[in-house]
Amino acid sequence: MIQRVVGQKTMKVAKRTSRAAVITGIVLALAIATGCGAGPSKSEKTVRRFVSAMMRDDQATLRSMISPSWLRAAGINVEEYVVNALSPVSCEVESVRGPEVTVKLRHLAGATRLVLRVTDEEGQSYIEPGGIGSRGWIEPWVRMERLDE
Repeated sequence: MIQRVVGQKTMKVAKRTSRAAVITGIVLALAIATGCGAGPSKSEKTVRRFVSAMMRDDQATLRSMISPSWLRAAGINVEEYVVNALSPVSCEVESVRGPEVTVKLRHLAGATRLVLRVTDEEGQSYIEPGGIGSRGWIEPWVRMERLDE
């Protein structure tokens, strides 16, 4: 009789343990599938650092984060150019799709949605600009949309 009671208690503990393991497995599978808990990607971290420099209008940092291979291909000496910083007061990351990060910037004049492209060169992440704007400034985004709010 004692063995039987001990056996039943062991079975109950085993059932509870297996249920917990199944639930934990499901939660982990969902987290992996949705990207939850993974933390910001390398592209997102790079863009956040770049936008932080935009908010401070820190031209030295902005210039240092422009892709060296893009500068070489364009024949540009980055020290002779201004990086268009747009003077944002806040930033919200809307999406990350591989190397492209979409952000919504708020500034005193309204809001702007930008797509910034990140490129890796020799183990370092840089912003790959979309080109030179009409003012002769480096425009770090590949797409820009002004938003009415």
